[in-house]
Amino acid sequence: MDGIRKLAHRGFPMPKIGSYSGRKYPDLERIQIRIDASGSTITEFTKESNESYINRLHRMTPYDESTNKATFDLVHVTRDKAGDPPNIAPEVYMCLSQNQDWIDHFILDILHNKNYGFHHVPEEASTNQVHTFLITSVLYTLFWTYHAPTATTKGMLVSRSCNMVGRSTAIYAGFTALLRSYQDHIHNPSLLVFISSAHLISVIDRCLVKARDIIRLIESRSGHGGWHNQEPDIRSTSKKVTLEANWDNTMACSKRAAECTTTLANLERQVELADGLNLFMIKDSDGCFGKDNSWGQNIKDSLKLATKVLQSRVIHAKPNVSYLQERARTQSAVVSSRTHVKELMSLTWTASCPPHPRRLHYQH
Repeated sequence: MDGIRKLAHRGFPMPKIGSYSGRKYPDLERIQIRIDASGSTITEFTKESNESYINRLHRMTPYDESTNKATFDLVHVTRDKAGDPPNIAPEVYMCLSQNQDWIDHFILDILHNKNYGFHHVPEEASTNQVHTFLITSVLYTLFWTYHAPTATTKGMLVSRSCNMVGRSTAIYAGFTALLRSYQDHIHNPSLLVFISSAHLISVIDRCLVKARDIIRLIESRSGHGGWHNQEPDIRSTSKKVTLEANWDNTMACSKRAAECTTTLANLERQVELADGLNLFMIKDSDGCFGKDNSWGQNIKDSLKLATKVLQSRVIHAKPNVSYLQERARTQSAVVSSRTHVKELMSLTWTASCPPHPRRLHYQH
């Protein structure tokens, strides 16, 4: 894998000195969790400046020798809106590429090319005997390391912004709520895999409900499809509003049908990602535990049991996405045909109109 690491290192972006000095970046949010000598879990949410975090990145390692350090350490990087770069100084890329003691540089190429999906470099394939994970979904980019001998997790979560799933602040709030619920499992190397899967599946289900409601609305207006609302059928009443009767309504339905089709295509790959995360939890996560890990089998088994419940939701989401995709494509075709008919009627009406008297005068 050394050749791939070198290729990734050459392609990773390096900032120009001074290119970021004129901008003031907001403080980063840092989550630290540790289990004290009495067995109690202590969670701290703090702020950290860009400068402080970059200084830590220069010398960051997968674990800390000091016993009073947090066992779980995650930094959150915000993003203002879709298309904007993350709110962190570009020097962080230089730190990641120069520091070979923290994350495996095989991951750099994936980060640089913004590749969707789940990636795991096991400790036996790494250069520093540490597990490196990367998850890029519609919700966020999340990468972290897990040092098996000390059960230490260190990572970074970079928010994404997408209209389909809502505001990134709400997404991060959902992530932290899940983390609090499972904070007693911080020694589990696959904890963030499980949380990412649970979070993603919840958002997928919510988006599917929205897509279904949009499709139902279009079907009720177009008069084609397997559903209409329980009010008096607008397709049979004398005062019905049809697509042909309202050009603006036709174009609005066309736009929403296209957006719905694209959203469902995106949800299809998110379902596949959730499926992959669950399969890792069920089949491969045991290999991430070190031989000297003393936290017992119960940690692994409890999350595996919950993962099996999540997997049943993924199994049902797959045919649901396919079913809604067919309904969305049908409505796109219906609206497109109505648009074509409307254009033909407009052309026919224009051609049948008699010439203007003033035009006849000029012809003579």
